[in-house]
Amino acid sequence: MQIWRQYNKRTKRYEWRARFRYNNKTFRPIENTKEDLEELIADIRDQEKTERDNRKYNREKEVPSYVPTVAEIFDKVLPTIGKHHQRTLAKRVFETFLLLLPPSIKVNQLTQRHFQLYINLRKGQIGKQSKQPIKLQTIYKELYAATSALKDGKVDYESLEKWQVPELPKLPKGFKKTTQRERLVSDKELSAVVGELVKPPTGKQTHAHHFHRVRLAHTLEFGYWTGLRRKEIARLKFSQYDEEQQALLNVKRWKTTTVTKFFPLGKRAVEIINERRQAQGDSDYIFTPDGEPIESNYRTLKTVCRKLKINYGRFSPDGFVSHDLRHNFGTEILRESDIETARELLGHSNITQTGTYLHTSADRLREAVRKRDKIDYNAELEKIFEAVKKGELNQQEFNEQIKKLFKF
Repeated sequence: MQIWRQYNKRTKRYEWRARFRYNNKTFRPIENTKEDLEELIADIRDQEKTERDNRKYNREKEVPSYVPTVAEIFDKVLPTIGKHHQRTLAKRVFETFLLLLPPSIKVNQLTQRHFQLYINLRKGQIGKQSKQPIKLQTIYKELYAATSALKDGKVDYESLEKWQVPELPKLPKGFKKTTQRERLVSDKELSAVVGELVKPPTGKQTHAHHFHRVRLAHTLEFGYWTGLRRKEIARLKFSQYDEEQQALLNVKRWKTTTVTKFFPLGKRAVEIINERRQAQGDSDYIFTPDGEPIESNYRTLKTVCRKLKINYGRFSPDGFVSHDLRHNFGTEILRESDIETARELLGHSNITQTGTYLHTSADRLREAVRKRDKIDYNAELEKIFEAVKKGELNQQEFNEQIKKLFKF
């Protein structure tokens, strides 16, 4: 578009002239567009002046978008954490971590040094339950909650699009991040604990107290025969039990939130459900009054184990832990079936996790070696008994022969 001012000799004054082309046609505005054209020219001149000033004072640089503080990210992510125990852990870690940081520190100002401050603080503290210095793998587990929150929260901010969460300080060489429990509950231990729980009430024990102990015994046995988690057992309903198929239907898994549509039960597990049906009365749930785990079970189990002189708790050497019953179930299933079937029954999201539930013992190792030697135990025992009948072996020699044969 061309705009100019031209002197008109007839009117003896300057007049605005303009023309522009559109689709190869020339257009000429009429005289009454003069005011509009003057405003247009003024706007164009203002824009040109602004561009000159920007170039002169380096104002063309883009204004960076907002960078949130670490506290803002944590406050935003915390309500989105679904599981209660994870949210509780994250809240405690966030509050402790923020106390170590400068006030209102921005997310992109975080460094590895800030995570090291948290590690140093926690290493000097004593565990609430273990009464021992907190282990390094526990500290890193807590820090993973913080780094995961930072990764999830940065998505909503354009300024953090290219920002990466600082790596955690390196672990000592050869250090394992996690320790896997390898303890199986022996049949003798389980029988002793269950037997103590179901004893008739004596002394000041009330009927309600006895009811609680019997329910705990049934819960432990059911966990042994099904491998279900504590919270999964607590939420089982009588309506989920199919008596004809002797199986549980639509069992909701606690960790993976998946559903096992068909869960077959063994003979003892079926007996326990029938016993609970008589004991629970009108309750919808099989093992609990409201579908939530009974926290006092820990205290009762600890008391029983102390009475039986059995170590209790995961912080005690070879301590009795009810979750180990799940490992018993997984170990037996893996011996009798394929790993995919075991994964489905245990409710794992991947087969790698299922592999950690395969444990062994000294007796099983000895049995495997004997099978490899192909020793005919029946023939060997017959020789020993024949020697006893003939009077060639006395009691002490007989005992030594048996011990030598079975190596115990």
